Amino acid sequence: MWKEIIICIVILLMIFMGNYITQKYTTESVTNLNTELKKLEDKVETNENDIITNQMNELKDNWDERYKKLSYFIEHDELEKVETNLTAMNGYIEANNLEEVRSKIQETEFILKHIEKKYAVIIENVF
Repeated sequence: MWKEIIICIVILLMIFMGNYITQKYTTESVTNLNTELKKLEDKVETNENDIITNQMNELKDNWDERYKKLSYFIEHDELEKVETNLTAMNGYIEANNLEEVRSKIQETEFILKHIEKKYAVIIENVF
């Protein structure tokens, strides 16, 4: 009897710890990526294509690194929305269509916040 109770407690602790770790990494990733998006938005204001391209490359590298880990515990549909927006931003930068870049930055920030909220342990998500 005690053996089963201890096993159940250990399993529950592992679940809670795993959830804490994944939620912390998701929050950290969203914060980091939003900071990169703000930097890109600031660079778009300068209207210098080389600087914007360099910032976009940094953002894309950061995303590629985080995508590998996030894909273990977040739905791929959610992550693909971000990937699609980043690809569109890159195309708009190459076409020098900076208004569309700003629009995609806003949309990507919204999607990232949605991902963070969707996977947080809050009352809304439990019930």
